[in-house]
Amino acid sequence: MLFGVAMLTCATIVQAASPWMRSEAERFYWAGITYSTGDQRWDDKSNQKKVDCRNSDWYMHQKVEYGYSYYYTLIAGLSAASANCGDDSLTGAGDLTLGIRGRLDKYSNGKSWEITTIIPTGYERDNSSRPGNGRFGIEAGVAWLLKEGEGELTSSWSWQGGVAIRLWQGPPADQFLGYLSVQRRIAAVGKIGMRISGDFSFRNESPEKTKFENRTRLTDFDKLRAAVSWSSRINARWSWQTNVGHVLWGRNVTDNLTVGLNISYDWSQ
Repeated sequence: MLFGVAMLTCATIVQAASPWMRSEAERFYWAGITYSTGDQRWDDKSNQKKVDCRNSDWYMHQKVEYGYSYYYTLIAGLSAASANCGDDSLTGAGDLTLGIRGRLDKYSNGKSWEITTIIPTGYERDNSSRPGNGRFGIEAGVAWLLKEGEGELTSSWSWQGGVAIRLWQGPPADQFLGYLSVQRRIAAVGKIGMRISGDFSFRNESPEKTKFENRTRLTDFDKLRAAVSWSSRINARWSWQTNVGHVLWGRNVTDNLTVGLNISYDWSQ
């Protein structure tokens, strides 16, 4: 079953789970804005087709994390969208997510489990241009992180991955999610990264039409996406990242190019 219009074309924060555990009482804030555009889509037979209008969409995501203890991190997130295609448009808040992350290995970081609930924010479920799915959902997954070397003054590699299953109350169709990423630290300058992510439907529901011809059809879709990124620290607490991504293959999904900019802030008591 699927994300919702505000999540479908924006893969900036969509991922199966995160391996990052916060220290006790540590607080973390993340905000991202993404621009997405395209004039083609993958149909239900995975053929690319031209559509009548080019979409011009903006997405805003915010997330906060809190280290409840050494073993658990609490998570909350909210999305919003402003999307346009020809004479059609939508603006509004998407879905609220609330979750918890825990350690798979109590002696080290980099291996975690995560459970998240997805809560609609009051928009009309039957509106074909709604900014979210309009259904309650739950997502459960695991993630891992492997690092080569420590310290910000040395060049090193890191690898990250995660998988999850997302289930919905009724339609849309349930999903399997996954991602793999690799980053190369360039001494104290920053990190360059590459990421492959996938969203695959269990096809247990039929697609629903949306108001936008070139937008992903709600309920049932598959997507394989690649992105490259650059990230760096502004100071000890602030960081930023920019990324560019594109859909490599899909079914019932928009063939969009996305450009994103994210900032984050972390602090302890």
